[in-house]
Amino acid sequence: MQTRTEQVGDELVLSLEGEIGIADAVRLREELVGAFDRAGQVTVDLAGAQDMDTAAIQLLCSAEHTARKRKKTFSLRRISEGVMHSVGLLGLGEGALFASGGEEVRS
Repeated sequence: MQTRTEQVGDELVLSLEGEIGIADAVRLREELVGAFDRAGQVTVDLAGAQDMDTAAIQLLCSAEHTARKRKKTFSLRRISEGVMHSVGLLGLGEGALFASGGEEVRS
């Protein structure tokens, strides 16, 4: 997994690239917590994510919950086909966080 962050005003965009799995879970969690500490709006760009396992998908779902608790905005954008395939296998494709399949989703 490779990450890149860009902050513009109160929005922080965390771009994820490559295969994202359980071996990346601790680092991804730290990236997300840090993003919430620095910004009121966190956007995860998944255009470069080739694949994502259950642990990584669970972290994104948890991040949505964390955003609500902290009264922050969390969104996904440009969800890659590989990630949507993994999400579909888990039966989460119709869930609010991943429902757009690539359009930006805000919570």
